[in-house]
Amino acid sequence: MCRAGYPDGMRGRTPFAFGAILLAAAGAAAYQFVDAGGKPQRWPGGRATVWVDGTMLPDRAAAVRNATQTWSSVPGSAFRFVYGGPSPSANVQDHGNGNSDLYFDPSLPPFGYAVTFAFESGADIVERDVAFNGSIAWGTSGSGPHPDVETVALHELGHVLGLLHEDAVPAVMNSGGDPSVVRRALLDDDRAGVVFLYPAGGGGGGGGGGPKGPDLAAGPLQVTLGTPGAGAAVNLRAKVRNLSALPAGPFRVAAVLVASLPAKAGDGEVGAVEVPSLAGKAETTLDIDVFIPLSTPPGSWRLGVFVDPADALLDPVRDNNGAAAAPFTVSLPPVDLDLGDVLDGGLGPLGVEGGECFVGAGTEVRLKAKGVRGVRPTLRVLDGPGGEVLASAAGRGSARLSWTAPGDGTYLLEVRNAAETVGRFRLSTAGRVRWRGVAAEAPALLPFAACAGGVVKASAVFEGEAAPLLCRPPSGPDLSSPGSARGRRARLGPLVPSETGVHSLVLGGEGPVRVTLDARSPREGRLVVR
Repeated sequence: MCRAGYPDGMRGRTPFAFGAILLAAAGAAAYQFVDAGGKPQRWPGGRATVWVDGTMLPDRAAAVRNATQTWSSVPGSAFRFVYGGPSPSANVQDHGNGNSDLYFDPSLPPFGYAVTFAFESGADIVERDVAFNGSIAWGTSGSGPHPDVETVALHELGHVLGLLHEDAVPAVMNSGGDPSVVRRALLDDDRAGVVFLYPAGGGGGGGGGGPKGPDLAAGPLQVTLGTPGAGAAVNLRAKVRNLSALPAGPFRVAAVLVASLPAKAGDGEVGAVEVPSLAGKAETTLDIDVFIPLSTPPGSWRLGVFVDPADALLDPVRDNNGAAAAPFTVSLPPVDLDLGDVLDGGLGPLGVEGGECFVGAGTEVRLKAKGVRGVRPTLRVLDGPGGEVLASAAGRGSARLSWTAPGDGTYLLEVRNAAETVGRFRLSTAGRVRWRGVAAEAPALLPFAACAGGVVKASAVFEGEAAPLLCRPPSGPDLSSPGSARGRRARLGPLVPSETGVHSLVLGGEGPVRVTLDARSPREGRLVVR
């Protein structure tokens, strides 16, 4: 067995000269590979299982997995990466142990980004390990000044499958470039190279094609330990069958969080197991440890599985690769809201989010909700959690509701998602108490609801001489506007209450009075979508 290294320093920050190279070599195929005695060096069977260091950060591991799927999805190519997940190697830096491991090594020199270590036997690739430079800062967001993990992984995995550097035409496999310039898609020369090495129809330079693979099917499955919910750890038991006579393996079975049926390869992964092999017409039962993210949006979800999500086995019937268990609901307890507050966050399919809010008698409550990324909001006012629905309004992309409270109380203001879509919402609340010439007899206390940070204004017309108007909050001293009483008229405000709750308008003097009052929440409910 021989060993070689393919270092990728990519020194400096020199971007590729796309324009000039394209003009010089338009239409040319220039991909490079190892010639082993007249045969291209490649993976037997056109499959390569790669593993990541178990200590690798999740976002970096996801970037590596994305890069494997990019190489595995080239039309006309039979090559497939099998993403194994955390490596079984006792030491991922133990090159030659039979596992193709990807890891970050802080001992690499600072001028290089990654190096691929190659092990082969004649024309057969046996193992290829990739070490990323752990002494430099990396990025995974697709923006920013740091080298992009997925960009560099895409290049290094080209070495893993058998391609060498190519500098005659634009390609991911060019030896020079700036990895902070994000490139997560293959170019024509890269695709031509992998098709040459592993053509889907056989023949050509690489052979390795052949018929479609075995037909794998999932289900049934059940939760055997724990209760599904946001932040819950559960065990999922799934049965996987090989419906064909062809043996299968290795392949992954991913546990996924299913928003809507059927379970799909692209559903969010929450666990996985590796199946080393499965004979033709055989079946196996798998136990998968699953962790449901604490950040799962409210809504109706299912746990499911999807067999061979990367289609490493070229399964001819993919419709039976997924299965899902019984639905469960993720809900969050209501938060305390004041009128004028804004509530925003994630909202899952058929999800519910809401806030409990004190509303005084006679207060007109206005709600506005905006759905983002497919959320279709429905607004409701309930007489407390689980209580009677007092008012509702539905919309497609947005919804509005206006309702007047029949009495003092704490009500539930709720936004629901009527679509089977994960997205975001923004709920804006506003309230206003308005009296116009209400008849009263002084002296008197007239209760009304007011919100902290809002605005209160009042005026009164007395039959006789005007008396000053006062505002009495739920606690603390009365609020007044000095010098506001003249002749038969008195005015109060504008005042800004420091408490939310029932306030009282204090009428002095004697005799009939007609009162006008306007008490508003801090904001009028203008909606701003971020």
